[in-house]
Amino acid sequence: MMTIGFETFDIDHPEVSTIIMSLASAGIWSHCEIHFSDGAVGTAGDKRRGVMLISDKDKVYKPENWQFFQIPAKADQEAKVRQYFIDRQSERYNWTGIFAGMIAGFDLTNSNGQFCSEICFNSLVQAGVIESYGLKSFQLSPSHLYEILTRLKFKKL
Repeated sequence: MMTIGFETFDIDHPEVSTIIMSLASAGIWSHCEIHFSDGAVGTAGDKRRGVMLISDKDKVYKPENWQFFQIPAKADQEAKVRQYFIDRQSERYNWTGIFAGMIAGFDLTNSNGQFCSEICFNSLVQAGVIESYGLKSFQLSPSHLYEILTRLKFKKL
């Protein structure tokens, strides 16, 4: 089963990037990532230097800071989501999109990078799991994506 996890920032150990994301999104969710059925995690983060596919064993999770949703995807859709991450592993973290697109609202894309909610949204759209609904991925925060999946009635775990 493929899932998507949303993280709130750790109040005991706040990081500048997660606080900025929470403020930018006007919500509590500062990060999101896709967990594949085999334990791989598709993510984008500034500390990890952009888009990555890693093992969930390489991460430490504080359960109280996370909310997971089941992604209603078929095996071929999960493969497409994974391939989307694989094809973009050399991309940097999209700080430009966060500041120009998400915070300032400019219509500006960065073809050389994506941030966490941007790549999660794009991978799900590209695989046919959800529609784009005319939204611009570089303007979607983790809190916005959380709201979309809630409205689509994705099952919370």
